[in-house]
Amino acid sequence: MTAIKFYRIAHALYLKHIPLLPKFFYRLIYFVNNCHVHYATEIGEGTTIAYGGVAVVIHKNATIGKNCVIESNVTIGGRNNIPAAPVIGDNVFIAPDCGFHTAGHPIDAVRRNQGLEYAYPITV
Repeated sequence: MTAIKFYRIAHALYLKHIPLLPKFFYRLIYFVNNCHVHYATEIGEGTTIAYGGVAVVIHKNATIGKNCVIESNVTIGGRNNIPAAPVIGDNVFIAPDCGFHTAGHPIDAVRRNQGLEYAYPITV
């Protein structure tokens, strides 16, 4: 099975508030397909992840529209402690080796070492 099929099962279980099984499928996606697609992520109908999802990482707060194609080695990410996450619209093709990262940090080393990270939302 592909990563997107496992995701659809896990997401349906998550929406029905069934405990443990979504996390099982999340781990299964990683074990079988070597990618991270969180069960809480919103992924629209018709979206595919090419090559079974090899090296794909999708943040749990990301939103992906309908009929998108996500190629291999794509990161759609953010920071867990910062709520901003990428939003991918409908009918978007994401080529291999693309990265969408919301997290940033100050250029000044003193402020950066204080952990003053920030994030801006990304919309494609």
